[in-house]
Amino acid sequence: VVGGQKNSASLYSSVVGGQQNSVSCGRNSFIGSGRFNTGSAAYSSIVGGKQNYLSGGNTSSNQKHKFIGGGTLNQVGTNNGGDNAQGYNSSIVGGFTNRVCQENGVIVGGDSNIIGAYTEDAAIVGGKLNKVTGNNGFIGGGCCNLIANGCGTIGGGCCNTTYGMFDFIGGGRKNFSSGYYSSNVIAGGYYNRISYGSACTHGFIGSGFKNCIDGYSNDSAILGGRHNLINNSQDNVFLVGSFLTASATG
Repeated sequence: VVGGQKNSASLYSSVVGGQQNSVSCGRNSFIGSGRFNTGSAAYSSIVGGKQNYLSGGNTSSNQKHKFIGGGTLNQVGTNNGGDNAQGYNSSIVGGFTNRVCQENGVIVGGDSNIIGAYTEDAAIVGGKLNKVTGNNGFIGGGCCNLIANGCGTIGGGCCNTTYGMFDFIGGGRKNFSSGYYSSNVIAGGYYNRISYGSACTHGFIGSGFKNCIDGYSNDSAILGGRHNLINNSQDNVFLVGSFLTASATG
């Protein structure tokens, strides 16, 4: 311990300054400054901020190499503590109440963003209340966006959701995409939807309001407009306009 007030360090670790910072059981770890920061993971660092927490222990490789740059109430690792804390090789640069629960995750900033348990190699740049629970997911910003399957991307916007693998939502509000290995794209707009279990793939909606590709319809697109619908196994359909429907009547 170099300076500050009521700081503590153990197991070859260091605290440079600040107040009531503690490296409780993290071997070879570091806290630079700030207040009430806690480092419990090995080979890990908290640069500053307030009430930031690195959860972990010393005996498992899953608990090492964690980083928090600053901010308040950020956490890397789960609340399980010890060798079940996870969060290996993960980082939070700053922000408020952000949390990375699994390995190789990065949150740059923002407020109350989460990379969930069993979610690896994911990133959130900023925004508020965004969540990634699928491996290799990426959220650029916005509010209340969710990636719930692997390799999804949401650029921004509000309340957008991807459940399909390799799906992309650029922005907008309350857009939804789902499917297994679906590779769907919604560029933006409001209340647009591409979905039908595992069968709706390679769909595209450019923008607009309440457009829908549904019902086993593959390789189809709606450029924009309002209340357009492609469903009932209509493949390779392209719509431009409003209140248009492409549907098999069988």
